[in-house]
Amino acid sequence: MTITDPEVTTATPEQLIKNLTTVTADQIAAHLDYLGIKGDPECAEPCAIAEYILQLSGAEYVSVCTRTAHIRMTGERYPTKYHLPLNVQAFIALFDAGEYPDLKLERVRPVIKPL
Repeated sequence: MTITDPEVTTATPEQLIKNLTTVTADQIAAHLDYLGIKGDPECAEPCAIAEYILQLSGAEYVSVCTRTAHIRMTGERYPTKYHLPLNVQAFIALFDAGEYPDLKLERVRPVIKPL
């Protein structure tokens, strides 16, 4: 299994993180774009890496910070902490800085009418 394998539909969080260790931040972005995964920059839970892990691992909860991911699988009481490789940290920093706008989750703001 590799990051570019189109047949990958599910994997463990460990496998998904390990698969990202040998690629660049730009390759991670291209892969997420190919998969249609988007995220919200500077937010831990809807981060693009969190969405990637959530969608492909079947995790119940994923929160990604700049250096770590906290992942709770179905049936587990507490999340497990994973340290992210430097290249994934680089992707997160670039994504948070607006480097990959195509991966940004578009949020629709509600229209608030005056009373």
